[in-house]
Amino acid sequence: MERAAVAPLGDTLLAFRLYRKIRKLKPRIVLACAIKPIVYGVPAALIARVPRRHALVTGLGYAFTDRHKSLRWRAVNAVARLLYAASLRAATTATFQNDDDRDDFRRLGLL
Repeated sequence: MERAAVAPLGDTLLAFRLYRKIRKLKPRIVLACAIKPIVYGVPAALIARVPRRHALVTGLGYAFTDRHKSLRWRAVNAVARLLYAASLRAATTATFQNDDDRDDFRRLGLL
């Protein structure tokens, strides 16, 4: 899993592999930390019927920085918002590194 890369086909395959691995292992809890593990791991765990899915949010990340206003950045930002919001709804609990991050997620409508 590459931290800053955006590859829709590769990411879709990654999510499917995560689902298969989680289903095979049958854990009782999944802990996902950082954006990609949260947006791919938490939904995969939900589909695999893991009873407890925890998201450890370390901040908004690259997709939410204001420095980039290109068309590519806007597309990445829109997709990241949708994935983050859906994943956080699928999580049974979420912990934020600090209150400012939690407030940012609320302000952006991701919680």
